[in-house]
Amino acid sequence: MSEVFLRHRVNVVNISIRHALADPGSFLAWAREEVFAFVVYYKQSTDPVEKNRVAVWTRELIDATILVGGSYYLPYQAHATPEQFHKAYPNAKTLFDLKTRLDPQFRLRNVIWNTYYQPTRRPTMKASSEFKTVFSDTKNAGWILPVPPGRLPSVPRGQVSRAHRGSLRVQIISDQENLH
Repeated sequence: MSEVFLRHRVNVVNISIRHALADPGSFLAWAREEVFAFVVYYKQSTDPVEKNRVAVWTRELIDATILVGGSYYLPYQAHATPEQFHKAYPNAKTLFDLKTRLDPQFRLRNVIWNTYYQPTRRPTMKASSEFKTVFSDTKNAGWILPVPPGRLPSVPRGQVSRAHRGSLRVQIISDQENLH
């Protein structure tokens, strides 16, 4: 672990060691037996380059953990490759099969589902659905704010203005009829 941190110049603030009892009842149990866990507190910037740097050394730590038969706690940032995820969580397929039966439309989602679960059937909506019209374009997804005509003089009527601020993208539609 220290070799990875030193090589990648990770800004480690603290590492705590926690004792965890086995969790035999969870499909995604990171402690399948009684273990000691190393909890790493580190400082990182939020720009894309720094996030990618963290992803690289995180995957290296996951590989080292898997080599000794361990696992890792599922974080909010899904940096593990699908192969790493399934090696660390061998019961994931059972959970995914259960999800397919209980949520066939794939309505309940989070980062873990979106990254590692590959349902055979994606959610579908009626073609006439206004919700689908507004939210189904995943390539250009963003906040869509209907703005009454005349409120944005810099945006010609019926045109779309895109503003990028960090990782948040906002689409401003200057005419209500463009929503339908």
